[in-house]
Amino acid sequence: LRRGATFVEVQQARSRPGKRALIQRTGLDFALIALAALAYWQLRTYESPVIAEDGVARLDPLLAAGPALALLAGAFLSARFIPAASRITEGLASRGRRAVSPLAAWEVGRRSARAVSAVLLLTLAISVGAFSMSFLDTWKTSQAHQAEFMHPADVTVANIDAEFLAQRSWAEDPGTGATAAPFLDSTVQFSSLVQSTFSDFNSDGTRGEPVRLIATTNAGLEPFTEGRVDAEGGNDLAAAVFRSESASDREGIDLPGQPEGVAFTLTLERSESDLPEILCSLRLVVEDGSGLFTTVPVGLFPVDATEREVSALFAEAVSLPRLEQPIRIVGMQTSWFVFPQDDVSRRDIRDEEPLELTLSIDEISAITRLGVVPVTDIGAIYAHEEATFDEDLSWYARTDGVSFVNLEPEEDQIRIELDVSPEFLLFSPIAVSQSASPMAQDIPVAVSRGLATRFNLSTGDQATIGVNDVPVTIRIEETISLVPGEDPRAPHVVANYRDVQLALLQRGAPAAEASSWWVDVASDDIDTYLGTLPAGVETTTQAQLAAALQEDPLRVGIQAALWLVTAAAIVLAAVGFAVHTVVTVRAREIEFAQLCAIGLSRAALSRVVGAESTLLATLGTVFGVGLGVALSYLVAPLVSVAEDGRPPVPSVLVEIPWWNIGLLALGVMALLGLVVALMSLVLRRIDPAAMLR
Repeated sequence: LRRGATFVEVQQARSRPGKRALIQRTGLDFALIALAALAYWQLRTYESPVIAEDGVARLDPLLAAGPALALLAGAFLSARFIPAASRITEGLASRGRRAVSPLAAWEVGRRSARAVSAVLLLTLAISVGAFSMSFLDTWKTSQAHQAEFMHPADVTVANIDAEFLAQRSWAEDPGTGATAAPFLDSTVQFSSLVQSTFSDFNSDGTRGEPVRLIATTNAGLEPFTEGRVDAEGGNDLAAAVFRSESASDREGIDLPGQPEGVAFTLTLERSESDLPEILCSLRLVVEDGSGLFTTVPVGLFPVDATEREVSALFAEAVSLPRLEQPIRIVGMQTSWFVFPQDDVSRRDIRDEEPLELTLSIDEISAITRLGVVPVTDIGAIYAHEEATFDEDLSWYARTDGVSFVNLEPEEDQIRIELDVSPEFLLFSPIAVSQSASPMAQDIPVAVSRGLATRFNLSTGDQATIGVNDVPVTIRIEETISLVPGEDPRAPHVVANYRDVQLALLQRGAPAAEASSWWVDVASDDIDTYLGTLPAGVETTTQAQLAAALQEDPLRVGIQAALWLVTAAAIVLAAVGFAVHTVVTVRAREIEFAQLCAIGLSRAALSRVVGAESTLLATLGTVFGVGLGVALSYLVAPLVSVAEDGRPPVPSVLVEIPWWNIGLLALGVMALLGLVVALMSLVLRRIDPAAMLR
């Protein structure tokens, strides 16, 4: 039979416990660290715990468990530093004359296996709380950054019921200092081929791919150079499409005063031909004081050498006061065509000489409404003010299949002389675009990097986009990974709005009107500004989007869960440490009685236990805060996902709320101090004589 251990042997065994916990002796902590490292590597590879396969998103268990494994592994790794920390503390405390601190540090180092449970508990609880607080702040900041990226402008205004040139004045407000820039967002066809006609885009789907075209003016590019949008390449995007102003940008015929329209004499002539009546459709291209273009329909006229007095208003009467001055004529679009007739055939005109067509405009004047005569069929009366004409003004023109004889005025102000084949004109209308600015060969753009890669394009290459079925040649100035907007990863082409307008106008097409207006206004004045807008407009604000992202019911649940986790961590730390302290004190009652028997006072004994608890609490707090902050930097960006399960755009920036984490640590230490104080009362009731007997 095995002899029972004596009292002395039992006390010797209890006084020399193992210095390492079971999980450390078996090496399970290293196995856990290896598993956590594998999960973290996988999480870094996929960049999200949500994996999409065949259009279906699913949560990967290993990736989802990665943060928890990292937390456990970090806590067990921290526990291995307990003996070293106790030795350092003992060495520092032994320099003093008191025995309490060295004895407490020595006891923690001697019984490190017992200390592991308390430190692990505190490390896990505080690290969870610190991570939750950090992730909450990081998540809120990420929502604000996503709103900034999805909605770069402070306010967008759309659906303004007014002519295009008058919309800006409705969108701006001098009282709040709100300024507006046009913003075009349209789906266009993209081709890596440079084409002058657009027929192939519509007939061959392999040559055209739908992409998003966004365009704004230099002023509208400013939000791309601010905040997170700038950090994600917005400044490079803005620099690529920024349009430097030149003297030719302001060429044209300036209209004096505050014009509401324009009047002039028009003469259309033709040479002799067997062709039937030729008609000419005329539109003027005008530019307002802010640099926006629009076309003004003048009318359809027969080419019969008759001098006509014609006029056209720039907008309806209600919008005229809101036109931004000055207004100038910067171009003209004409379309010449013949109605086919049975008595004229190709054979009849095949051998004719080229047909000469001439358009002459003179006596251009600005018109302003004086009043309305209350007589039927008379209408408004206008005052005329002659425009100042620059004789050195140069004109440029573009068309297909027609040669220009002359663009220089001859005792008139605007002139076009064309030579065209009668046979060609009989079956095909002729469109002519005339401009005071040189004809642009291409426009600079920035494109999505994925789009450039798919078509094997690089910086400097040309391609074609079809805007309203009009081919526009583009030149790639920059490739960018993400484009600010609702879908940053979609294929985009970004251009300057003025370049797009000019390109379309110089190809005989109407100007592309803005789909909305980007408004720059101080955040404190947004509500006041919104109250100045006319009824019926559609508005969205960056602040509203950020609030919607944060206040969605599901997202509110995330915030509440994080706060509950933080509170639960504090309660768990206090309750767990209290249980550990009670169990430890009861297990060491004889030891405490022996210390009292050799002369250690009960007050000193209480201080020893308090010092031990303080050391354990300090180690747990330091390890917990350090682990929580480390996990925030390593894991928080990877477990943050957007609505589609992919990583948010822009990338997540980790926010560490040091003040809140400090309050968390102080709160935990205060609760633990209360626990130690209660244990001191228990120690005072120990009777050394009774225990030793």
